[in-house]
Amino acid sequence: MGRLLIVDEVVEHSAAVMLAWYPRMMGGHAIAKAVFREYNPGGRLPISLPLDEAQLPVYYNTYMPRGNYINMESTPSNSFGYGLSYTSFAYSKLTLSKEEMKSDEEQVVSAKVNSTRKIAGNEVVQLYLSDEIASIGRPYLELRGFKRIHLKPEEEQVVPFNLDKEELGLYNQKNEFVVEPGQFTVSVGGDLDALLDIESVWRDQIVPSF
Repeated sequence: MGRLLIVDEVVEHSAAVMLAWYPRMMGGHAIAKAVFREYNPGGRLPISLPLDEAQLPVYYNTYMPRGNYINMESTPSNSFGYGLSYTSFAYSKLTLSKEEMKSDEEQVVSAKVNSTRKIAGNEVVQLYLSDEIASIGRPYLELRGFKRIHLKPEEEQVVPFNLDKEELGLYNQKNEFVVEPGQFTVSVGGDLDALLDIESVWRDQIVPSF
């Protein structure tokens, strides 16, 4: 893709849309198998697709939530990480292994994912973090992990993620990689519009609440 894609009119008049990008020599065979349900696709958007070129830039990891424009919403047509298949999935029971942790500890985040249709398929489980207290500006939402899982019809699976200083740390004003005491919101889901949220605290000392 070398230019902007605005596909809202295509989506409006279509039952489904498949983006094949540059599928190369065997792309036709792969597309045909997906269309005729010989293969259940499970791809996700690596970018956000805007409703209009006036929305640009429209990336998800901004430093604050976007406000709506006078004549249109600020939300894209389809967000980063979005994707569908012939299967649907339900998320529940987002849990943390501990409520508070120190910089030398590890946190385990897990969520239960259920296949809700009678067809096997792949799901991309996405983990996002929001740093609620930081010494520098950070994106209000950051992708910090993902896992592709395969579920049989109506199967369920608990998907864990390990969080440590690599995921929670930042480069401060001195360009030093540090883990600051504070609070994080952990979110897990299949796309940005359907995330389960839970608060976690990374704390080596008492910090003020702002």
